[in-house]
Amino acid sequence: MTKIPENLFRDLADDLEMAIFLTDEEGIVHHLNERASSMIRLPKLTAVGRLLKHLLPLDIAELLADESREALATGRIQYMMKRTLILPGWGIRYYDIRVIPYRSSEGGSWIAHLLLDITNRERRKMASEKARENAEAEARARRAFLARMSHEIRTPMNGIMGMTDLALQSDPPEEIGEYLGVIKSAADSLLGIINDVLDFAKVESGKMELEQQPLRISSLLDETLALLHPAADDKGIELKGEVDSALPELLIGDPTRIRQILTNLIGNAVKFTDSGEVIVRLEPGPKPQDASDEEITIVGAVSDTGIGIDPEKLESLFDAFTQSDLSISREYGGTGLGLAICRTLARLMGGDVEAESSPDKGSVFRFRIQLKKADDSAISESPGYGALTDSERQENGYGSVKVPCWDGITVLLAEDNRVNRLVAENLCGRAGLKVISCPDGAEAFLEWEKHRPDLILMDLQMPNMDGIEATRKIREAESSGIPGNPGNPEKVPIIALTAHILEEERKAAAEAGMDGWVGKPVKPAELYAELERLLPPVVSGK
Repeated sequence: MTKIPENLFRDLADDLEMAIFLTDEEGIVHHLNERASSMIRLPKLTAVGRLLKHLLPLDIAELLADESREALATGRIQYMMKRTLILPGWGIRYYDIRVIPYRSSEGGSWIAHLLLDITNRERRKMASEKARENAEAEARARRAFLARMSHEIRTPMNGIMGMTDLALQSDPPEEIGEYLGVIKSAADSLLGIINDVLDFAKVESGKMELEQQPLRISSLLDETLALLHPAADDKGIELKGEVDSALPELLIGDPTRIRQILTNLIGNAVKFTDSGEVIVRLEPGPKPQDASDEEITIVGAVSDTGIGIDPEKLESLFDAFTQSDLSISREYGGTGLGLAICRTLARLMGGDVEAESSPDKGSVFRFRIQLKKADDSAISESPGYGALTDSERQENGYGSVKVPCWDGITVLLAEDNRVNRLVAENLCGRAGLKVISCPDGAEAFLEWEKHRPDLILMDLQMPNMDGIEATRKIREAESSGIPGNPGNPEKVPIIALTAHILEEERKAAAEAGMDGWVGKPVKPAELYAELERLLPPVVSGK
């Protein structure tokens, strides 16, 4: 048998990436490796024979002495993780330490002190945590900016659209009515652009959340086609849709976002087609291997006979703020965000959006999404899933807004913007509501205590006290048993009026105790729908 060289273990110890000190029971160093020598900045020969506690900082030396006694007494290895040492010439370092006891058959005890330098690992971890904290702070700042921009943009839009609606409802002269119609159309277009930008910002910040509720895909398609038929008819384009009978009647998904995909893709096809047809087809697609039995793939194809696109530019269409040609942007308008949002939404639903096209030969845009099958027993109970609500139909031009009447009912309106306050007062007044107005949350609380209204319309962002804090204060007062109107013992319904679009704002409003939500610009049908949901039955209709 080959004899092992005497210096093999010494060389092996020197090659290890940890400092090793071998001491006796008294703590005198008998051996140390190169890493230990480098750590204490002393040659081996100088360190041997000295007490370990004289070679290391006092705090760690005392710790090692305590652990050494424990190791010798119990015969067990002692572990110390992520200890901080301040070493001369090295600064702050981090170590994992093990103290290992040995008893010699020839008598006597020895202790091996193993110190593994984990400084670089810990610094990488701290750098990673710092980067994560910075990223989270950046995301918070982005969300705050998005919320602020949403409020700052939508607040004046609310005034423009609200006052235009009120003017149109006052039977203006024909010429003035035409002017107001142009203003309303332009405002609707601007709001669409604003929504695209804010939707994209929401997607970019990772705050786009999908709902899961029953829907009828055929109803979604029918409503979308009905919305876009007037534009197609104006151009003499045939617009039709087909739904494969193999698709389940009732599905589970996010109808709002599916409608958004359909509206973007079909709207683009109509916009870029001057003659011919736009055909939409929905059918089942191949199921991914990892899909469950309850999942189903929906494949949609929107084909047109429009201007077409250069194949080399197809993929760039899905980049934000991009259109295939600047001349197209000048002629047809748009932000270049619609397709980017569509693709992101489809990918959130487990699918994608792709395109095929050739110049002057039309285009085919295909989307693929994953939905879930709904329980068959729900079909007969859910005839309207996926269709627009009455208020949504009215907002999108399917019919005039029906104005309910709540004569004798009092509403407290908390709104700091004078124009928005005037719009809301007029909308409420048309419905027979008595309105008490105030400009901030602090005054809203005082007015609630004084008048005990039947309902509160509460703006979220106001000076002195915001709407969420005012709501929280009202709910606390109600629960504390402050005497109220004996004829109205229930807590007062509170509807948030806000230009904010972020989901956390909705959650914050709900957690504060708000019962409803109306976004700005305030649409009459949406406001009346919330009022009907929360107020006593309507007395009559106008």
